Amino acid sequence: MTPRALRLLDALDAHRAAVTARLDALPEAVVHTAPAPGTWSLAQLAEHLVLIDGGLRADGPPASALARATSGARSGGIRGVLALPLRIKGPASARYVMPSAAPRWPEVRERWRALRSGWRAASPAPPAG
Repeated sequence: MTPRALRLLDALDAHRAAVTARLDALPEAVVHTAPAPGTWSLAQLAEHLVLIDGGLRADGPPASALARATSGARSGGIRGVLALPLRIKGPASARYVMPSAAPRWPEVRERWRALRSGWRAASPAPPAG
């Protein structure tokens, strides 16, 4: 695994740890209750992240120079669309990252931890030097 890949994995682990700490500090009812009809609970949001992480691959080809150069703009565009007060039905292909109706946070937390641990275990050691 390259030093850059290790830094990215460290950043993802720090993100997971921060989300986990915040959810662990909340009352169970807050974590497992959707704030409004048709919305997701915090546990469902976390499960969605686990499902997305499960589809990531570290052994694919590196991103192209164009993809790297435009990733910030694309991320900003996605954030802008998600901030709009409208909801669009996801395509059928998104079913693989849709959370279950009532995930339990302790189980989701453990699946997320195991998934991320598996990434490190499956990654080759960085080159010496």
